[in-house]
Amino acid sequence: MDQKTFTLTHGIITPTDIARLTREIENIDEFFRQSAIRGGSAPESTPQYSRLLDGVVVGNELNLVQEDHREQLLAFMRELSANAPILHISFSVDPPGAYVQKIVTWLRTNIDERILVRVGLQPNIGAGCVVRTTNKSFDFSLRRFFDNKRDFFTQKLHEVVSADATPIVMSSHTNTKAETVAAEASQDVEPLQEPLQEPLQEKTFEQMQESKENAEAGDSSRPLDGVAPAQGAQKIEVS
Repeated sequence: MDQKTFTLTHGIITPTDIARLTREIENIDEFFRQSAIRGGSAPESTPQYSRLLDGVVVGNELNLVQEDHREQLLAFMRELSANAPILHISFSVDPPGAYVQKIVTWLRTNIDERILVRVGLQPNIGAGCVVRTTNKSFDFSLRRFFDNKRDFFTQKLHEVVSADATPIVMSSHTNTKAETVAAEASQDVEPLQEPLQEPLQEKTFEQMQESKENAEAGDSSRPLDGVAPAQGAQKIEVS
């Protein structure tokens, strides 16, 4: 068989897929070798293999029963494992398989038909992705976007804070009105009450008893306690 040019199917994405296909082809080749050593007729069919390998076989029109097909396919897989360009793409979350296949299809159409993609996770990038090659890095993440716009967002933040913190300037009319209200309020306050008069002097028990006896005897000539008799007043005796 002449040297065949192989193409990678869209299902082959990562270097891990290449390593898995390489081991699977080696196992199939070992199966046919063991059958030849035991003697007898050669197997007419291969052992059951994976869907990924089946896509490669169908896409490249191969027959793994033939030894030369197996050898060329195995050599192609080993060459990819050693020399294929690898692109590292990191996302904030695990992307769906169909999404990654679309990326790989575009890369193989526009950059290199043998390119492989290794997918990683970086939750701190927020959104977007980070693409790395062996010697370059491209950051298309939301984190980098905010970093590039740091001065812009800082300026906007200062404008908002400054607008909220603007002091209120009171006019002279407002100050005069406030002073008037304060003066009226001070006039409405009632003055403190004058201190209470001194309490009346309490009478002793003897004075109270004497007053009672005088009242019973009808001694009206006796002046009241603490009251001096009027000038020119005559004393009236009661028989």
